[in-house]
Amino acid sequence: MIVELTKAEAESWFTELPRQRQIATLSPSYVQADAARDTTLNPLFLGYREGDAFWLLGVHRGVVAIAPEYDDFQSPYGYGGPLCNCDDPAFLQRAWACYRVWCHDHRILVEFVRLHPLAVAWQPYFGEIRQDRSTVVIPLQVTDLRAGYAVRCRTAVRKAEQAGLGVEIRPNQEIAGRFATFYRDGMAAIGAEPFYLFEDAYFSALAQLPSVSLMVCTRDSEWLSAGLFFSAGETLEYHLSATSALGKKLAATNLLLDVAAAIGRDRGLQQFYLGGGSDGRDDNPLLFFKAGFASTRAQFRFGYSIHHVDAYTALKESFLRNSSNPSNRILFYRQN
Repeated sequence: MIVELTKAEAESWFTELPRQRQIATLSPSYVQADAARDTTLNPLFLGYREGDAFWLLGVHRGVVAIAPEYDDFQSPYGYGGPLCNCDDPAFLQRAWACYRVWCHDHRILVEFVRLHPLAVAWQPYFGEIRQDRSTVVIPLQVTDLRAGYAVRCRTAVRKAEQAGLGVEIRPNQEIAGRFATFYRDGMAAIGAEPFYLFEDAYFSALAQLPSVSLMVCTRDSEWLSAGLFFSAGETLEYHLSATSALGKKLAATNLLLDVAAAIGRDRGLQQFYLGGGSDGRDDNPLLFFKAGFASTRAQFRFGYSIHHVDAYTALKESFLRNSSNPSNRILFYRQN
């Protein structure tokens, strides 16, 4: 039977996972913190257990605006999907079957999840899955981190060092203040969509997480590049960052990621997840930049499951027929 869990209960289950499966952006704490970016998102934690074996899901539940008798599920900004400490196929199928019944009974119209690229081998999802894009992973437990960088990346890191740049870990109290402003200014400078201009409440929630660190690349106390990084289990994750115009000229972000990787290695972490490009193109500029740090790739996939097929089909046909801006997205009625 599927049960609703409190955040504390879900976090307790999460800590029972094998260490390599405790990825910070899949944790219940992150699910709850991420909901602070939008007041319409409600964190929900569901679990299925048979003895020591368990299946755990943290999602954001929201009302379907065009059909308020239904709700929908979506993963947090970044990644989501079910977690499990057991790989037995029969157990996983039973958990999924119970979950499908729960969603139908609780009038969940549809769900959309972004599955973590580092969890492909063990994250069970029995809905529809689509391959999306490649992402970059830096193996950390190597003798020489920079030996794995492309020549252009090593050159950029040396350029930043020669220009007198340095990187430091700053107090988390600065995340909702100076970092939030620096980040939004950086996003505005590159013409980012309004979705990415997160409010202070979002940054305040992230700052409370023990897994998050703020790292800043500076010269003479001037912030040139700054980023938020998550670490848990065996994994370091690159979350958000911004860079000033001068920082771009001096390759500040290259040095920021280089130092973050070295810190992760020294802490005993196994891998540094950088993410992928801003779209699925192989020649995406952001992917090209990240690819300079490693040749290791992991595939990003998304998944979805329609729990009320007839209602979903009818709503989509009506929406697309009457919409001036039709969308092929799974949550076709949402703006973001």
